[in-house]
Amino acid sequence: PTEIPGELIGYQAQQQMQKNRADDGADDGDDVPADVEFTPEIGRGIVDQLTMVASGLERKRDDVANAAATSEDASMATSLKLVADLHESHRRTVLTCAGGLREYLQEE
Repeated sequence: PTEIPGELIGYQAQQQMQKNRADDGADDGDDVPADVEFTPEIGRGIVDQLTMVASGLERKRDDVANAAATSEDASMATSLKLVADLHESHRRTVLTCAGGLREYLQEE
C-alpha cells in the first residue's frame, strides 16, 4: 500500500496541535480541520509512533519468549513460542512501515 490512512494523519495532527498548545500554554480545544494535509512534521510524528510501538512489541515478544522458555508444560511452551513469533512478525511489519515512511520523507 502506498497511502497513509487519513485517520492516522488526522490523529497525528491532533497530537501535534495538543503538544503545540501545551508548549504555548494555550488550551483552545481539540478541533482538527477536516482537510488536514500530510506534512513532513506529521510524517515524522507517525514514524516516531511506529518506532515506539515496535519497541513495545519487542518487549512483549521477549516477555512471552522468556515465559515459553521457563514453562514446564510443553503445549503451553509451544503456544507461547507461537505468540512470541507473532509479536516478532508484527514488530517487523511496523518497522518496515516506519522505514518506508522515513524513506519517503527523505525524498521530499
